[in-house]
Amino acid sequence: MSLLPNLRITEWTISESETILATDYTVFLRRESPVFTKGRKTYSDFVHPDTGEIIVKVTYSDTFDSGGYLNGISRVIEWYNQDGTVGLSKTVLQPLNKAEAENEKRERRVRAIDYLKAAGKGTPVEPYMIAVFLHYEQVVRLWYDMGGNGVAEAVQNETDPTILAYLSIETEPDWTVAQGIIYQTDHPWA
Repeated sequence: MSLLPNLRITEWTISESETILATDYTVFLRRESPVFTKGRKTYSDFVHPDTGEIIVKVTYSDTFDSGGYLNGISRVIEWYNQDGTVGLSKTVLQPLNKAEAENEKRERRVRAIDYLKAAGKGTPVEPYMIAVFLHYEQVVRLWYDMGGNGVAEAVQNETDPTILAYLSIETEPDWTVAQGIIYQTDHPWA
């Protein structure tokens, strides 16, 4: 007995000969906004266009060489059964050369800052966030290109009283602007 009839994705398969693993689910499923953690994509859900049930989930993780250098991105693709359990999975490795790895890390750093800026848009803290990022503009640009923990260190070592006041503003309970910046910018893949 085949496991395929139990999969939610079989609603869209064209023929018996088409394999689920080769089906381009991105064409007929609605992709929810991908979830990012500190600028790194962690997973994407592809859902039924009418019911919103997860049909396919793609989880992303980094791979490293023996020296700890980013050398690929692993995608685990999971197809869900009608009962909500995973019925089929496949792992795909996207190798990265050193230039591609550097570009990937730079894009993550940009995304991390974009996330912070977007979180403040249209809120009472927006003008303070703008002031903070104007203040750290040079540090952020260097961080985009080189990585490291320069942004987090700059925030932690700030002495300007006005910027310190802006950094201490709570954006949510027990979470300040400074904590958000440090959280988003101080991580191993920066």
